[in-house]
Amino acid sequence: MNGATTTAAHAEDVATSGELLQALFHDNPDPILVVAQTGYICSANPAALETFAAPSLNGLALADLVAPAPDGDEVTLLRRDGALIIARQRIQQVGDVVVHTLRDLSKAAPAGELRGAFILWTALQAITEGIVIYDEHERLVAFNEAYVRFCGIGGVVPRQGLSAREMMIAWLASGGAPVDADEGLREVLLERHIREMRDPTLRSRVMPYAHGRWMRVENIRTPNGEVVGIRADVTEQRETEMALERQRFDYKTLIEHIPDFIVRFAPDGTITFINDNFARFIARDPESMLGRPVQDYLLGGESDPLWQALTKLTPGEPIRKHEELLKGADGQEAWIFWSSIAAFADDHLLEYVAIGRDISELKLQQQRIEEQSDELQRKNDALGQFTGTVSHDLKAPLRHVSMFSEMMCEDIARGDFASVPVYADHLRQAVRRMRRLIDSLLEYARIADRIVAPERVSLREAVDEALVNLAEPIKDASAMIEIGELPEVVGDQALLARLCQNIIGNSVKYRRPDVVARLRIWSQPGPAGQVRLIFEDNGIGIDPRYAHKIFEVFHRLHRDESLYPGTGIGLALAQRVAESHRGIIELDATYTDGARFVVTLPGLSSLAKKDAATKSLA
Repeated sequence: MNGATTTAAHAEDVATSGELLQALFHDNPDPILVVAQTGYICSANPAALETFAAPSLNGLALADLVAPAPDGDEVTLLRRDGALIIARQRIQQVGDVVVHTLRDLSKAAPAGELRGAFILWTALQAITEGIVIYDEHERLVAFNEAYVRFCGIGGVVPRQGLSAREMMIAWLASGGAPVDADEGLREVLLERHIREMRDPTLRSRVMPYAHGRWMRVENIRTPNGEVVGIRADVTEQRETEMALERQRFDYKTLIEHIPDFIVRFAPDGTITFINDNFARFIARDPESMLGRPVQDYLLGGESDPLWQALTKLTPGEPIRKHEELLKGADGQEAWIFWSSIAAFADDHLLEYVAIGRDISELKLQQQRIEEQSDELQRKNDALGQFTGTVSHDLKAPLRHVSMFSEMMCEDIARGDFASVPVYADHLRQAVRRMRRLIDSLLEYARIADRIVAPERVSLREAVDEALVNLAEPIKDASAMIEIGELPEVVGDQALLARLCQNIIGNSVKYRRPDVVARLRIWSQPGPAGQVRLIFEDNGIGIDPRYAHKIFEVFHRLHRDESLYPGTGIGLALAQRVAESHRGIIELDATYTDGARFVVTLPGLSSLAKKDAATKSLA
């Protein structure tokens, strides 16, 4: 052997020896402190850190932690939390450092106790169940042969000195966690197992291991703080219980949840059962769907509301319910009420069950109830406004009649007839105004009580009818009216013509002096198939502060009837017509060149939906 070979072999031996020394230092159960010539600690093994209850001892003075005791080689260890420990110390000089090996005398056992422990340990070896013991610091101190064999099934190697956390990480890796579990889920499972070990109960727990096997886990804490664990393989028992549980679940599902649609599938979405009703709805053969992913048959795939509801189920919330509008193979839409159910064994998902029921008829009934409620609310609003108007607006002309009648009587009684014609004229005006108010209220009430029979209505024809009725005032005002392309809507043509007439009439009436009145009527698509009918003029405009007040009965912004005659009922009638069509009318407060009213009405699509629903009920 030449010199180079000898040097290399020596270096390898030194490296191997260094690794061995490092392992002995790190895994030694006794605390070891490496102290420099200065008296300060430069290294400490894990046992020392645990003994002194400190995350690190480097840089601390040995004298602050180890105090000589009166009895020879015994010392007193000063823990960081103030506790004192009596230990035996062995000192070795290694190069430039001194190694202090400490032995906690409080843990030493008398000979009698050792013999008792030996007898107990011999008995434990005869037990067929795995026995493992952790000390008060959660380190593995003892286990029997059965536990070694038990660990071998899962590929786990027990070793004295390992922490409980290290052992549980090994168990999770051996099949104690789901195959697709990410680091976050593994950490959650680890913390739960640690928590159960620290606060054990006599209740046993069954958990998976070895990728397909099951074990029963029991933890018992002794008065001294140790934890005794009992482990037993219960795979056959567990499989039998799971089979029985599935049978019981099948029976309960079929008996208690008789539905229109039933689908069962594995956690990954593989269909295991589908009934004929659901297969017929989507025009599929039930047999051909078995073993296929259910996502392939859902409209939204992985994003479908049904699949999303199922994947959110947990042991704490194993059932969810939601409604979904589905389209069948024949193109007909149906509202389905889904009950999504997940079956769990402990925290492990077994299967999904989706139960769907057709509630289309119930939805139509709810829609009718909502429509009737809206209609009733409109009638109540009309009644409320009518009552308020009777108590205020109708009393005004009556007060005039009463006042001028009394004045007329007083003058006649005095023989003064000069003012009687004037009083009589005021009486006639008050009566005429009251007649106009009463006529307006009757017209308003008739519209409020009218139930609309929906039909196709041409908005252009409704506008043209309004223009014919307003031909004279439009001619007198020399108003210019521009009409864009107007679509068809669903409603009552006579009422819509009246709505257009009231808005156009206001545009002509409230024009600017010495300015040619211009009115533009056009439309644009609205939300959900609705239509927006827009009236835009260059008149005097409306203060945005009164955007809602102008639709109240008899509300007038201009009191001078000689300049702007009327009762203040026009826009209230227009609003009532819009609401009777389940639409709205609004003042566009952003428009500043005059007034712009936007009327939103149902488009033809709403009529088509209602016809389809009526046919489905028939």
